[in-house]
Amino acid sequence: MIAMKLIDADALDIVGAEVDKSTDAASFVKGMKHVIKQLNNAPTVDAIPVVRCGECKFFHLHPNDDFADNAGVCTENSHYCDFSKCEADRFITDFCSSGKRKDGKENT
Repeated sequence: MIAMKLIDADALDIVGAEVDKSTDAASFVKGMKHVIKQLNNAPTVDAIPVVRCGECKFFHLHPNDDFADNAGVCTENSHYCDFSKCEADRFITDFCSSGKRKDGKENT
């Protein structure tokens, strides 16, 4: 498993830097080491991985496309009902803290 670190790229000094194409390989390697050091020391953002409803095993698309595109219900956080009598209350791009991936993979 690869560890993930979400960084604040706007805080880096290397974003938008010009590349000097006239340098030799040693200078290039030195520059890349600097970039890697900057990335490793970059400030992180306050974020966590989420499972979007469209990827969640509890989400079911509403069969009535006239209601709304990509709308459905969540069987974990909503009452489960007969689709003919209920309105969709979630969209595929929504998310919550109870999401579980359909494929069973972790939220990474």
